[in-house]
Amino acid sequence: MSTITNEIEQYVIGSFIKKPELLALYRARLWPEVFTERRYRMIVKAIFASYDKKEKIVPLLITNMILKLNPQLNEDKWDSINEELEQLAIIYPETSTLEGYITELINKGCSVDGAAKAREIAALAKSGELAPNDFLRETQKIIRSMKAFTIEGDEQKTDTIGNIALQVYKKAQRVRNKQDEGPGFFSGYEGLHKMIGPFREGDVMLLAAVPSMGKTTLAINIALSVAKRGTPTLMFSIEMKKNDVATKVLSTLAKVDSRQIPLGKYNDVQMDNLAYQCSQMADYPLIINEHGRINTSKIERDIIIHRPKFVVIDYLQKIQKEHHNEREALDKISQQLIEMGKEHGVCFLVISSLNGKEIKKRVEKRPNAFDLHGTGSLAYDADFICFLHSDIYWITGATWETEGAKWLEFIIEKQRMGRQKLTLYTEYFREINTFGDFKT
Repeated sequence: MSTITNEIEQYVIGSFIKKPELLALYRARLWPEVFTERRYRMIVKAIFASYDKKEKIVPLLITNMILKLNPQLNEDKWDSINEELEQLAIIYPETSTLEGYITELINKGCSVDGAAKAREIAALAKSGELAPNDFLRETQKIIRSMKAFTIEGDEQKTDTIGNIALQVYKKAQRVRNKQDEGPGFFSGYEGLHKMIGPFREGDVMLLAAVPSMGKTTLAINIALSVAKRGTPTLMFSIEMKKNDVATKVLSTLAKVDSRQIPLGKYNDVQMDNLAYQCSQMADYPLIINEHGRINTSKIERDIIIHRPKFVVIDYLQKIQKEHHNEREALDKISQQLIEMGKEHGVCFLVISSLNGKEIKKRVEKRPNAFDLHGTGSLAYDADFICFLHSDIYWITGATWETEGAKWLEFIIEKQRMGRQKLTLYTEYFREINTFGDFKT
């Protein structure tokens, strides 16, 4: 990085006075602390304060703001400060040159901030107060708080209700006029979409069922639909091998029995279809993470690396626990997933396995909220809680996995902004790993 001179800092300050509209672009990316001289730091702080208060950016008002923010300055300094601001307002470089100057100042701020964060991490490590996983998580938080991470895609997190409502209305109008697909992620099932709407960034959906009910297959189908529309998608397959996941995806797309694909038992037409689907899948932003041992820190690390918007976890109980107390461990995992969703703008589809032995003991086999004791605080905090169920499962026993298509109940136990205790019906084609549409 080249040496930043007083002249560069003068040019930048002058440009803000001459063309205040530039502040809309650089206010969140530039910090007064990066300016070398104290008086320049005072001027920039005053300009930013005036901009935030929606005041005019003119030398006279900036001078008043400087004296207001720095009461230790004498009133007799007013004329000299105002005169300097008048001179700075004359200095204004070409736009392309200005962008280079501002980039230099931004980079300087990131470097200074990076060094400070490194010292903070070193002090945390030296203290030795945290367990390894907690230390890793705190380190990630420190790194994400660095200014360098706010340069691209920096968004204002707070706003007036009027501005927020206007944005919602404009978005709704674009959807109404078919200029936009609407917010969130489409599950791929029209019937399901009508009942629960799209999945949105920050949402956490809990999909629970006893083993072999098709919950992983349904999650893969939904993830595939989301990825087909260009949304970066990440699946943590903690139990199933990635080759098995890929086989299920091929089976779903090509409508070929997944049991026959690894054996090469398919005809020429099916072979051509499999080859075609392989070529199509090359463009899908769907990443499979096969990891038999994973904790929330590793999940967050991969989210930071791959930057997905839709994440599937298969399944919750397989995530490594950091506490001996099962309930406390699950509560902590659940809370961390919820925090990750909000912090990274990720929608989570979390699969949970229900205890079939407990359900088998009772007369009523339909799952309910009391069966979620193994899901931690997600049982209360998830935006959507859904169950897959079939009475036939409990009648057929061992033949369940060998028989043909089956009708399943999709029970919506909870949804944040819709009807509760709602049951939909879907047909599950196990051999080709496909679900039919959802019906009432």
